[in-house]
Order: sequence, then structure tokens, then C-alpha cells
Amino acid sequence: MSLKHVVSLSLFALALSLSSAVLAQEARFEPADCRFPIPPGADVTCGFVVVPEDHQGNPQDTIKLYTAIYRSRSANPKPDPIIFLQGGPGGAIVAGFAASYARFIEPLTAERDMIVFDQRGTGFSEPALSCPEYNPVNDAVYSGQLSADEIAEPTIEAVRACSERLQNEEGVNPQAYTSAQNAADVAALASVLGYEKVNLYGGSYGTRLAQTVMRDYPELVRSVVLDGVIALENNIFTEQASKSQDALDRLFAACAADSACAAAYPDLEQVFVQTVEALDEQPLSLTLIIPNKGQVDVTVTPEVFMGALFFSFQSSDLVAKAPQVIYEVSQGDPSSLRDALTVTLLIGEGINLGKFLAVNCHEEAYATTAEAMDASLEAYPLTGRLARLSLGGSGQAMLDTCAAWGAKPFDPREVEPVRSDVPALIFSGEFDSATPPIWAEQVAKNLSNSTSIILPAKGHVETLGGGCPIAIASAFLDDPQAPVDTSCVEDMPNIVFTGAGEAPAQEVVFRELNEAGVKGVVPEGWTAIAEGVYARGQSMSDVTLLITQAADFAISDAVQLVSEQFSLEQVEQVGEREANGVIWTLFQADGEVASVPIKADLAIVEAPKATLIAVLVSLAEERDALRETVFLPVVDALRSVAD
Repeated sequence: MSLKHVVSLSLFALALSLSSAVLAQEARFEPADCRFPIPPGADVTCGFVVVPEDHQGNPQDTIKLYTAIYRSRSANPKPDPIIFLQGGPGGAIVAGFAASYARFIEPLTAERDMIVFDQRGTGFSEPALSCPEYNPVNDAVYSGQLSADEIAEPTIEAVRACSERLQNEEGVNPQAYTSAQNAADVAALASVLGYEKVNLYGGSYGTRLAQTVMRDYPELVRSVVLDGVIALENNIFTEQASKSQDALDRLFAACAADSACAAAYPDLEQVFVQTVEALDEQPLSLTLIIPNKGQVDVTVTPEVFMGALFFSFQSSDLVAKAPQVIYEVSQGDPSSLRDALTVTLLIGEGINLGKFLAVNCHEEAYATTAEAMDASLEAYPLTGRLARLSLGGSGQAMLDTCAAWGAKPFDPREVEPVRSDVPALIFSGEFDSATPPIWAEQVAKNLSNSTSIILPAKGHVETLGGGCPIAIASAFLDDPQAPVDTSCVEDMPNIVFTGAGEAPAQEVVFRELNEAGVKGVVPEGWTAIAEGVYARGQSMSDVTLLITQAADFAISDAVQLVSEQFSLEQVEQVGEREANGVIWTLFQADGEVASVPIKADLAIVEAPKATLIAVLVSLAEERDALRETVFLPVVDALRSVAD
């Protein structure tokens, strides 16, 4: 090693030590209210971790990271918490994370705390780099008013306007929102909260951030769990078309290998190509009801169709429907795209575009060239159409958009593979189109103490759903050096394609309920989002809710309260039902949840010591089935704790 290299390394080490000193001196925790319903049984502390906006800059210029600490249920918790790192970049996490408590957080906090925070520029953290200036551009794409040939100029102008507003009105430094700064935030957060070692649990972009923490703060990391893996050397802009084609190929192969799917949906690949060609000639129209937004009219172009389909590959619930969706759209019926498009639009609006650009321009777009991006589109003409739209029309348009944001120049260190012997557990979904399993294999080669697992029939970051993967993760976190027992993966079901033969009927399984003043049952797997309120939560567009509570109300007052809560119209009494020695009065009504039309079933009884209330809200097409399989069994088992 030359003297020059020795000096450079010494200066680098000095810079790191000085940076750590600044972190310890300037970062602090400010308690704040939890801005989300605290799940039953959870012990949560919320607040802001205050850190420098630029960890190598002026320490007086600070930002706030909104943080929730889920305390361990153990009387003697382990000293090394789990820090969850969300995806995006640009997505919020803290507010929605509570919905995963029963399936994900609770089992992992048996022995240690779990910390989740809105990364800089996102969610409730301050400032949030949202860009409402871009919303009209996005709306115009979905309404068919803007094509890939027309999107570049309005995108660039919207991004420039957003960046200038954030700089002028909020003093934002657009170059300070990178993965390296995010990693320094993780180190600061751990220091402020008093943790010397942490376990990182990253999902999607969070896996890239976890690797950055491993690179920059190796002494901090005890173990890592990665789900939906991105390698630093991957380039999302030159690999988007290829990984999308790979996801399609995996779907076509899986359907062809399944006799029922092959019989129900023959020549699936050919039908897909023909559908894209037909939508080129004549796009279809579809009306969505988006929570908190209302009615949205969508023009289903080839790009919108493919975007919805590729999003479906991220969810095991939706990927099973993909062959059926392709066939139905080919026959002129786009209604089966509704769930995927609804969630796509919701997620898109939830992304802080400024943070997305600050990270991805610095670390991805500036790592390549306009020519390389365009060549990747030409190599995959079909899936390249959607990739081209996401680039804003072309490789040069993407670079111009990055310049309009004012992104930090490229640092070659950001594309070098991370090599580490830190114990690592890696999950991939079989059908994940966002972060395909091959990327996980690529990362695993550089993590010498890693175990990589492909989850059958799963999509993108689906370990949040609990079950077998969380059992594996829990055992791993307890002893990261022990051999990983993956035997439960063999028992996970393979995919059953919707409409391809008869899938076995699934009986509703109930668990015991004792909260909100009542005893009874609630469907297994439904998530408590508030005391006595349970969400089925199969997707972000799923409005299905169950409420079971006891209160000191007359029946008429209870009906009025529920009516106001869900904006119910024409509440009608439809009968009575006897159970547990009481006579329930049954009602039905129409209403809405977050601007989505729903049907509601109500059951109310004045029991000896309290009025019992049971409410089920659902979409109209599911109402009859859910009434028989969920609502009435819940009513029959419900009784007051006081009785």
C-alpha cells in the first residue's frame, strides 16, 4: 500500500471519528405524541430524533426524524434493538406500521425493542420532501392526457418548482437526503437512544440503506434481515425493463406448468402481447374510488395496464389473479385492475418525490448515462415502454429531472458492493418484480455469513405478513450465529391461480377476544387497528372492518353514533337474532369509509350491564359472504365482560 493510500485512509478514519463526535454532541430526542392508533397490548414511545441536515456540514442546521419505539414485552429485554428501515426511497412508515403489530412487531419484540422512524424527508419527519407540483402530471398520465412522448417537459418543470419552493420556503438542502446521510441518521438514532449495537431489518430500499449502514458503521451492526433486496451495484434505471420482463417470464412459466392454469388461460404470453397491442389501438376506461380522494377516471393504456400488472407481482393476493386479469382485460373488461391500480395510486401519492429523486439521482441516475438507459429500453421493447415512462420519457429526460431537483453529484462509493461477515438473513418473494430473487443471490455472494430464502408464491416484502418468515427471523435474531432452520418454508403453499380450477374452500378461523368491554371471537389474522376495531387488511384498498364494543348507550343512540362514524344512509332494521340469552336487533345500511362506498351490517343489544355493538363494513360484492362467515358468528359469540 502506498503512502498516499495510508494518508487517505487515515484522513477518512479521522473524518468518521469527527462525524461520530458531532452526532453524539448534536443529536437529541424530543418526546412527542404518537400520531397513530396504538395497537392493543403495545407499549410505544414516540418523539423526534433531532439530527444535522448534513452530518458533515453545519450542525446547527437540523432536521427532525419522527420515531416510534415499540418496547419489548420482556422484563429483561436484550440490549440490541431491531431498527426497521422502510422502502421507497421516499415512503413513510411510522403511521402505517402499527397495522402490522400482531403479525410482525409483537412476535419480534418478545426479547428486544423495535424502532421505526420516518427517514429524512418522509412522513411525519420534518421537513417532508413532498412535491404536490407533480400531482397534475401524474393525474394526466393516468387520465390518458400525457404519453411518454409528452411527459418530459412538465415533469422537469414540476420538479424544479418543487425544489425551489422547498429551498426558498423551508431552507432545504436538496443534496442532503442521500443513503449515506440516512445511514448517519441510523447511527445518531442508536446513540441518542442509548444502544451500542442494533439489528437492522430492511425492506426494499431499506435493504440498500441497511447495506450502507453496514459499510459506514460496521461496528454498530449485530445482524441484518433483508427482505426484497437491492444491491448497491444494481441500477434501477438500466435494469427496470429487464427485471419486468423476467417477472413476466416467471408468471408465464408458472401458469404453463400448472395444468389448471394452462387449461383456463392457454397461450398466456401471446394473449398478453395481443392485449398490449389492442390497448394501443383502443384504450379502455375505468373509474376508481380512491380513499380520501374520491372518484378517479383512469384511461387504461398499455403502460397503465402493465404498471398495474407489475404491481400485482408484489402481492401474493394479487399475483394469483394475474392470468385472470390478463384474460379479462383482453376481453375488454378492465375492472379486475381496480385493486392494483388503487394501491398503485395510493402508494404513488404517499411517496415524497423529492426524497426519491435526492437518493436515486445521486446513486442511480448519475451512476449511468442517458445512452445506457435508452439502450436498456430498446433491449426490451415491450417492458421498456413502461420503464421509459418512469424515466420521464428518456434517459436524458431523467438526467434533466435530476438536475432540476439539484441532486448531489455521483459518488463512486455508492455503487461498490458491500462485503461483510455480519450475520445476514435474506428473504425474496418468488414473484417479486420490484426486487427479483436474482438480486438477493447477488448480495448474498458478498455477505459471507448469510442465509438466503426464496418464499414460494410471495411478492415484495411480504414477511410483514408474519407466519413462517417471522418465526425464522425471530430465531435468527435470538442467535444470529446458529444454523437457520428453514423447514417451515417447505410447508408454505404454492400459488393457486384464481379461476384455474376450484381452490379449496377456506374456513374462517376465529381467535378468542377479550377487549373493549366484550368477550367473544374475531377472525384469525385480522389486525387490531384500535381498541375493538379490526381490519382484514388484505390490501391497502381493503376497507373491510369489524367493530365489537360495549358502551352505555340506548339502541337508538348507538345507531346514530355508528351512522355518523361511517356516514351511513338509510339505516334499516332488518330483523332480530337470539344468541347467548339476548335478542339482538339487526340493521343494514349503505355508507362510506375514506370516500369508498361500503355496505354495513349492525347488531345492537341492550344487555343487562351494557349495550353491545357489532358492526361489519365491506364492499357491496362481499357483503353477503362476509355476513354469513364472519358477522353472524361474531354476533353469536359476543357478550359483555361485565355479565
